[in-house]
Amino acid sequence: MWTEIVSQIAALSPSVLASVNPPADPGVIDTLERRIGAPLPDGFKQYLAVMDGQNDLGRDHPLIGYNRFLSVARIIETMDMQRFCFGDKDRIDWITENKIQPVMWDSHWVPFSDFEGSPRLILDLHPGRNGAYGQVWQDWPGRDRENDGTVMALTFAEFSTELLRRLTTRSVVVNDDGILSFPRAGGYWLV
Repeated sequence: MWTEIVSQIAALSPSVLASVNPPADPGVIDTLERRIGAPLPDGFKQYLAVMDGQNDLGRDHPLIGYNRFLSVARIIETMDMQRFCFGDKDRIDWITENKIQPVMWDSHWVPFSDFEGSPRLILDLHPGRNGAYGQVWQDWPGRDRENDGTVMALTFAEFSTELLRRLTTRSVVVNDDGILSFPRAGGYWLV
């Protein structure tokens, strides 16, 4: 599926395509799994086998909206930073557990995109009581983690399928800088 996604991106925005890294080495993917201490969903491994996030050009040409996809090395770096800053914090009492754990950071969250250094898309390998293993949710400071809408897809495969659908049906806007955005009623599919 990600081969087709990259093909669609190539047709829409050569500048975004130029920021796509080659596939991740299988050993690097194994290293990521060991660092997390939980198995990565097959759909996420398949994504990494097609592209290892984006290179530094992705700062100016993010893959989706303002989300620059992270390489495995950047994922690990971001996880380490988040663990250092928030990893030993207790549960947040004022947040009711729903689909996402009520903590500042969980060591089984895999941030696979960022926006100006703030993790935005997270592959959740330790969901809350109403969540699903491997769900994808969108985070930013002040995001309501109790809201069901925070979770974008129940699996990475579902997230990828929706992205491909939007690309193939041209439910996408390409601005003058080649940045792809996905409008929907009331805002954007992905900020």
